[in-house]
Amino acid sequence: MRDESGAVAGFFCPCIEITEQVFADRRRAADAERQRRLFEQAPGFITILSSPEHVFEFANAAYRRIFGDRDYIGRHVRDVFPDLGDQGFFSLLDQVYTTGERYIARGVLIRFQREDGSWDERILDFIYEPVRDETNQVTGIFVEGHDVTEGHRAAAALRESEARLRELNDTLEQQVAERTADRDRMWDTSPDLMLVLDFNGIFRRVNRAWTKILGYTPDELIGRHVNDFVIEEDHAATVGASEAAAAGSMPTLHNRYRHKDGSVRWISWVAAPGERRRPRLDRSRARPRSAPAVRRWSSDVRRRKLTYACSTKFALCSRGPSRVNGVDAAGPVPHSFSDGQRTIRDHHELRQAQGELPGALPCLRSRDHRDALRAGQSLSDAADHQGG
Repeated sequence: MRDESGAVAGFFCPCIEITEQVFADRRRAADAERQRRLFEQAPGFITILSSPEHVFEFANAAYRRIFGDRDYIGRHVRDVFPDLGDQGFFSLLDQVYTTGERYIARGVLIRFQREDGSWDERILDFIYEPVRDETNQVTGIFVEGHDVTEGHRAAAALRESEARLRELNDTLEQQVAERTADRDRMWDTSPDLMLVLDFNGIFRRVNRAWTKILGYTPDELIGRHVNDFVIEEDHAATVGASEAAAAGSMPTLHNRYRHKDGSVRWISWVAAPGERRRPRLDRSRARPRSAPAVRRWSSDVRRRKLTYACSTKFALCSRGPSRVNGVDAAGPVPHSFSDGQRTIRDHHELRQAQGELPGALPCLRSRDHRDALRAGQSLSDAADHQGG
């Protein structure tokens, strides 16, 4: 202020208290810094662009991890990513800044060149959100998104797998039918006995060879117990083989079945479990009890046993003794005799050979060892012919 002479006599200083404004600015700055720290730690990528030229103000760690650390702050997006010019991203940014309307994208492919010169392709979900000032004018764009490349690749692999599965399913029914037909042909045409037993010992399925070898039709077997057709002395062995199969092994078994005509046939078996579960044994009936099945394959070995018995007689005759175990060799065959390795227990089986194989009876009755050998050769030839 000046006096009457014009000299400065003092100062007039009007003051305005701005304490609240300073504190408010500090709070806004602190909030902005805290928000940036949160953005920095966000799992999705975030960047903030300002002005119509889309200048980088912020880029978080996830953004730098995906696109590389390119010294973003203060640079135009077109300068940082010149290779994106023909992919439509710049025009989308211009559109959001001009219209003030957000843009949401899902599963968008982006191809960009890294700083080392290599090219990378990623699939992104992202949003362009306009940033406004106090006057509601657009001043920048907030960009947030996620890299969903791995998820899309997994989904594509799943779709490819499902397509292959559909293709397989289209032919599966035909494949199953063909394999079932092959199995049924093998089952029906096999010359060996085949059967399916449950672990109660009940016939569930048999093939046609049962009629040819033992004379029984399937209707006469299905639903009946296996020991109804096995001679009593072999019941225990039959049960033991079923138990072994139920335990998971594949036992072999030689047991005797009664033909429908009353004769006895030796059968050689291989048993396999339908399900690996051990049955409980009902000792009162000597039958294993459980639900799953035992499958068996067999062949008729009776002819081999008869041939072996007669061959044993031939050997005894060829040695020249007139008596075997105190009995005249020309007389009735004793109940049992041995060649030092095996014992033939039932001479009636040898007698039954007469109806099975031509020349068997001369073998049993021959007194002269030369006649026995000739009869044995006839018997062997007949056995080979019938077995074939």
